[in-house]
Amino acid sequence: MRTVLLTATGLAVALMLMFAIAFVTGISMAVPGVVAVESVVTGPPSASMTVGPGLLLVAVVLAVLIEVPGRLRARRALAAQRTAPQPCGAGR
Repeated sequence: MRTVLLTATGLAVALMLMFAIAFVTGISMAVPGVVAVESVVTGPPSASMTVGPGLLLVAVVLAVLIEVPGRLRARRALAAQRTAPQPCGAGR
């Protein structure tokens, strides 16, 4: 659940930042197949955003980048516990 929340937050911030830059500067931007932001500079300023199917792939990659380091860290910690020297019991 944490990974999904972090992924959604990251994508939302990136898309809103892209939208804000397009709205303020009047520059149209696009990542083919993922997202396109078109600005209208004639008349009242406005911008529109179109999201493509590539955004799903971006979300999956971002989720993997968030999840993998934690899993590797947990695996290393478990491996370190298994290989740690056992007490010999001399203090009993």
